[in-house]
Amino acid sequence: MKRGIKFLPKRLLIEFNNAAKREKRNQYIEPSILASCPDGYNFPIEYLMIHNVVDEVRTRVYLGPEIGFALLDMSMDRFSTIPIAVYDQNGDIKFPTESEIRKKMPYNGKEWIETKYKKVYRGNQKAFRKKVLAAYENQCAVCGQSNPIFLRAAHIKDAAKGGEEVIENGICLCTNHEIAFDRGDLKICEDGTILLNYEDSSINREKIRLPIQQKEWPSKELLKWKFDKIKN
Repeated sequence: MKRGIKFLPKRLLIEFNNAAKREKRNQYIEPSILASCPDGYNFPIEYLMIHNVVDEVRTRVYLGPEIGFALLDMSMDRFSTIPIAVYDQNGDIKFPTESEIRKKMPYNGKEWIETKYKKVYRGNQKAFRKKVLAAYENQCAVCGQSNPIFLRAAHIKDAAKGGEEVIENGICLCTNHEIAFDRGDLKICEDGTILLNYEDSSINREKIRLPIQQKEWPSKELLKWKFDKIKN
C-alpha cells in the first residue's frame, strides 16, 4: 500500500474551517490565523479521535513552524473528502491540484453545511439502505449526488410514526436533502414534483428521479401523507 498524508490547500482549509463555525463545532481555527498563513501551501491534517458526538471527528492541522498545530472538528462525511497526497517510488510526494480535488468532492465542489440531528433507530436500517440505494442506482433522487458516503435511505413515513422498512417507504437522498425533506423545507408531491422553501442551486430538475422498476417507486399514499403532514 502506498504511503500518503491527508492535506488541504489553503482555500479549501478555509472552507472547511468556515463550515466548522457555521455548524457550531467545538473546535475551529481563528480565521485571522488562517489568513496569515502562506498561500500555495498544503496543510497536513491528522485524525485524532471521534469526538463529542457520533460521526464527529477531531483533527489536528499543521499550520507551519511559526504557528504550529491547531484543532479542527468536522463530520466523518466531511473528513472522508479530504484528499491524500501519495509518495511515489522515489520518495517524492505528489499533491493533486485544487481543481482535481474539487471534482471529487460532493455538490460540484461547492461549500455545504451539515446538521446534527437525531432520528429513531431501526435495527434493520442497513438492509433497508442497501435496497433503497440500489433501486435509485446510488444517486440522490433530487440532486443526483452519487458519492455513497453522502447518500441516505430517507423514510417517507418515519419510524416514530409507524413507517415500515419497505422499499416504497424509502427515497434515496443525500444528507442535505434528507434533512430538508424531514423538516419540510423540501416537499415531494404524489407525482414526484419537487417543491422548495429555499433556494438550492444543486437541484436542476422539477421531479425526483424514479427507480427503473415501477414496483420500487415511492408510494403515492405515503407521499401524500408526508405532504399533508407538513402542510398542516
